[in-house]
Amino acid sequence: MSKNPIRSGRKVITHATINALIKGSPEDTAKLMRLMYKFRDCVRKALPLVKDGIKPAKGKTLLRDFINNTWYAYSACCVAKLILEGLEATDGNYANVRKPFLVSSGDKSHLGNRNVKLLNVNELEVLYPFEGRGKFLHFSIRFPEKFVPLVKELIDKAKRGEISYGVAISLKRDLVAHINIPLDLWLKHRRKKSKPLGNNVASMDINSDRINLVVITWDRELIYRRTFWYPEVNSPGYSKGVANYARFRAVNEAIKSAYYHGASVMVLEDLFRIKNRKFTSSAKANRKISRFPKRELLTHAILESLEWSIEPYLINPAYSSSKGKELAKKYGLDIHSGAALAISFRFLKYGKVC
Repeated sequence: MSKNPIRSGRKVITHATINALIKGSPEDTAKLMRLMYKFRDCVRKALPLVKDGIKPAKGKTLLRDFINNTWYAYSACCVAKLILEGLEATDGNYANVRKPFLVSSGDKSHLGNRNVKLLNVNELEVLYPFEGRGKFLHFSIRFPEKFVPLVKELIDKAKRGEISYGVAISLKRDLVAHINIPLDLWLKHRRKKSKPLGNNVASMDINSDRINLVVITWDRELIYRRTFWYPEVNSPGYSKGVANYARFRAVNEAIKSAYYHGASVMVLEDLFRIKNRKFTSSAKANRKISRFPKRELLTHAILESLEWSIEPYLINPAYSSSKGKELAKKYGLDIHSGAALAISFRFLKYGKVC
């Protein structure tokens, strides 16, 4: 275990993401798809460069001619860097970039973003670099109503050069834009409570079919525990979208319960350090693991905690299961509640955040 096994959730998650459908003319949509495939191939070319130590600022000049735009090349190198960092963190050794997508990094000096711009809450334009010096493709965009005031302020601040926003575009059944919102602006609009009710420590053990929550005082007194179940999401044929909604809703309920039991700190296992998949001899277990969006849940838990004015911390999960078994036996808990208790005790032991 490292000397400083605790990380602040604020330092790990610096942006929140809003997803919105986009639609354009058949011609503009076809051109965007060509650009997305080209960007995917640019990321593939960037991977070995970044692996050899070439920084995005240098890589963009090497790949500029391939995608006909310096800043798309820069974004491709940044994506490649993130992929390689993820492989290193999870002991992976191979990246298979298959689906077409597009990423444009934020830029304060160019109205928030150089290549993909929000004109207003209903319009988005994408620079298409393969005609002359480039032309903009136009798309309508539809944000959920609850996010419209936030997006309006994002656009206003970007036009004044105060803020930038990254944009990614992916293809599922439809084209979807993913807008990165700086954390401070997100919390300004989405914060549910201005301060915590108490000074207790909460922790959650997040699994594919349940969340186990415990709340303790600083002198290690267990004052609350509860399990939030969603076992149906692991059933064969269960919709991934519906399953994720059930898990996110359970996270919301757990953090709300922690708030009303006086939590000012939420301790979470640093799931970013865990391998994507641990295959076993059990087909049922393999299915659960492969469908479990641990990183998405962790990101959501960090944001939701901040919205309730609970400070999130991530802690090295090493040995939490074995220690959890000991604590479960000692306190008369189930194993998963014991694991949640173990990481809260580890937080109290180390205390210092990095």
